[in-house]
Amino acid sequence: MTFEKDDKNLIIKLPLLQEGDDTYGDGKWKAQNFLFIKTWSKELDDWDYTISQGIWLDYKGDMQEGLPIIHLSEKEANEAMKVCGDNLFTVHPKCHKCGKPIYGCFTGDGEGNDICMSCEN
Repeated sequence: MTFEKDDKNLIIKLPLLQEGDDTYGDGKWKAQNFLFIKTWSKELDDWDYTISQGIWLDYKGDMQEGLPIIHLSEKEANEAMKVCGDNLFTVHPKCHKCGKPIYGCFTGDGEGNDICMSCEN
């Protein structure tokens, strides 16, 4: 990540890809460096949009969501997706019962609503 400044703007450049050596010594890997995340915010009672760090887990062949780098408005998130493509976009649904964002495993209530594992039990 690099930072620049002109007369009116702070310019943050994020590399699109990250590279590394394979855990088992089988070569190198390349993976996307960030994710667009849409998460329900119970506190805001609205959707929260972020660009978050992508953490490549080469031993699993999977991407893990890291910390948010920047928060966006819905309009800014839509503009960013037009530039970068929506294949980097991840949505965390909200639980129909408790209203909290759902990370990881979840189930449904039989009527098409998403239910977190805490509310299911």
